[in-house]
Amino acid sequence: MNSSMTPEQFKNERERLRSTAQEMADLLGVSQRAIFYYENGQRKIPLVTEKLINALYLVGAYKAEINKLKKKLAEKGSSQ
Repeated sequence: MNSSMTPEQFKNERERLRSTAQEMADLLGVSQRAIFYYENGQRKIPLVTEKLINALYLVGAYKAEINKLKKKLAEKGSSQ
């Protein structure tokens, strides 16, 4: 089953994750060429790929929040 993600959305998500095409390929278990095909509309983006990208984004967002909390705790601990 193919996703409803457009090539432009796919590329925007990859860039938002700050991943190169090769890094994204490694994360998704596909070739770098497949990433280029997705971004150029030469190959349909599988639904599982869209779901993995969404999960990667969520993991990154959670990590960022955890790092913010750690920093606040460290600052609070050093000010006491």
